[in-house]
Amino acid sequence: MKLYPLIKHKILNSFAFAVWAKPSVKHMGDGRIKKLCTDKSVLWEIGREPGACSDHMEMSGFRSDSILCVGKSAGGKLLMHRHITIPALRTLPNDTRGSFCFNVSGSVCKIKANGKRQAERPQKIWMRGNLTVVSDSSETEITRTFINCADAPALIEKVEVKMKRHGLLDISVPYSKSVYPAEYCVGGEIEYGVCACPGGSVSFTRAYDFKRKKDMHAGETCTFYLVYFAGRGKTVINISKQIQQRSQLIESMFSSMVLQSGNAFLDAEFSHCLLRGSESIYKTKAGLFHSPGGGNYYAALWTNDQCEYANPFFAYSGYAPGIESALNCYRLYETYMDKSDTPFASKRALVTSIVAEGEDFWNGAGDRGDGAMYAYGICRFLLGLGSKALMEEFFESIKWCIDFCLSRKNEQGVICSDSDELENRFESGNANLNTSCLTYDALLNGALICEILNRAETAQTWKEEAAHLKESIENYFGANVEGFDTYAYYKGNDLLRSWICTPLTVEIFSRKEETLKALFSPKLYKNGMLRSVSNNPTTWDRSLLFALRGAFLANDPDAFFKVCSYSESRLTGNHSPYPFEAFPEGNRAHLSGESILFCRIITEGLFGLRVTGWKKLRVSLKKRNISLSGLKLFGETFSISENGNGIVITTETEMYQTDQLEAVFDFEKRNFI
Repeated sequence: MKLYPLIKHKILNSFAFAVWAKPSVKHMGDGRIKKLCTDKSVLWEIGREPGACSDHMEMSGFRSDSILCVGKSAGGKLLMHRHITIPALRTLPNDTRGSFCFNVSGSVCKIKANGKRQAERPQKIWMRGNLTVVSDSSETEITRTFINCADAPALIEKVEVKMKRHGLLDISVPYSKSVYPAEYCVGGEIEYGVCACPGGSVSFTRAYDFKRKKDMHAGETCTFYLVYFAGRGKTVINISKQIQQRSQLIESMFSSMVLQSGNAFLDAEFSHCLLRGSESIYKTKAGLFHSPGGGNYYAALWTNDQCEYANPFFAYSGYAPGIESALNCYRLYETYMDKSDTPFASKRALVTSIVAEGEDFWNGAGDRGDGAMYAYGICRFLLGLGSKALMEEFFESIKWCIDFCLSRKNEQGVICSDSDELENRFESGNANLNTSCLTYDALLNGALICEILNRAETAQTWKEEAAHLKESIENYFGANVEGFDTYAYYKGNDLLRSWICTPLTVEIFSRKEETLKALFSPKLYKNGMLRSVSNNPTTWDRSLLFALRGAFLANDPDAFFKVCSYSESRLTGNHSPYPFEAFPEGNRAHLSGESILFCRIITEGLFGLRVTGWKKLRVSLKKRNISLSGLKLFGETFSISENGNGIVITTETEMYQTDQLEAVFDFEKRNFI
């Protein structure tokens, strides 16, 4: 391939975030004038901020993704940067970062009132799935609402210009179209551009320079739409349909599963995360792909982000595209399992990522414990769905992954891997704690599936392997690290690591008190962030989200306070409204898997939900006077609540109650056991 398209792509892709939207370390914790509204939206009163400031937010649909950077300059002027990605259009073949993207900065439209160009000064910003910016100018109030299309390759920007007094309003938006040449694309040239219209639908053949001149009364509003889109041939964007579909998705996510915990920030963050974690699903030529996003990761799958993090939750939410994408994900990974007669010790590891709409794979960090991630995730997912047919379909793949992991046991009985999910960013030794813990969980849940499928011998074998592995984890990784009797992440590790939280999430509690002390000590936990390593300022939300889930499971009395504090920070702090990836790497991108991990803090942590057999659900409430409605395990819709008298499970037709805070409910026999 020619060098030019690679360089051009990297230049395009490097501007996912505007330079002014990349905070320095010393400004990361700057406070913001934000508040949570009654509809769970976040209101940022940016006009009251004393100086230059900014934030960025990601939103997705089946055919497009947008990262919006919004802020104000030191002089108070509006700053805007739009980064639009179309996952199914590609500029690089078989490359994770090869999706077509383009940027549009600035106001795009010229707005004049009584002959004077309107300089926008942002006053308020709302975040609730869409992003709305209200700006003040001399003669007008201008409201811009950014709406990522639900099922079209475009971003829509709704612009409403409200006159402060009687006068002439003059709006001009030039139609702009560019062509990315076929020789630099996969599948032919790509057209992309920006146009404006009063509504209806637009396409490249019907776009035009938009001009409006109108005598306006005080308080009267003129509305038009900017459309940023890309495609080939007859790409048509129906504006009203896309806005309606996007609105329906947002409202369904804010109402389909509802948490009532007694803390407004926690309840709201759950709804925001349910949206972000569910919306990032793309239509590809290989079917639906749940992908992380973040300006880099589209139309691709990962064993951690998808197999391990996101997919198990879709069994709880029942979101149909999520379940379809999960099944598609697991089936695609099956094609990379070496199911020949080659001894397992000689088999190649499962690949890390399936990229470019399923066309190729990436495994640049070697074996990260990817087989353990796959087995951990699919077992939890299948147990939650409660389908024996699917358990039968995937059984050989589960067994392949478990057999592969067990073939990597060292002499001390723990599981070896080349790296871990951080892909050699930090040392992980020849055997790391994460891979062994995930294998342990997969063995236990795999044994449950065996029992459901009447494979008693394999079930017993895997239970025995799990017991041996649990003991080996204690003997091999258990250590005093920096004064805490917790775990050395790998043999010889003498610094605290954030992933010492993993045993808690798989319910290994032998060192829970000291592990919790270590995780939330100043050595790792600072300003609401969890360092990856105690001597390095790099932070990743994903390990903090695991730690918060583990804190609930380990009955940390401060777990509820910690997750509420986290929720308030992410909603109304320096960067809103979702969990984020990493800093300084990634500029705290709103990757979708992290939002799902937050949702799992609630389902598996606060409510202690875990499938323990065929349609059997353990509930272990960590707080009284809470409820979670809209759960859809085993294909059944129900809610769980506690009103001071124990667990209440309410289905569509019946209500069941026990005076306990921890119990197992059998959905087949319809009783607590």
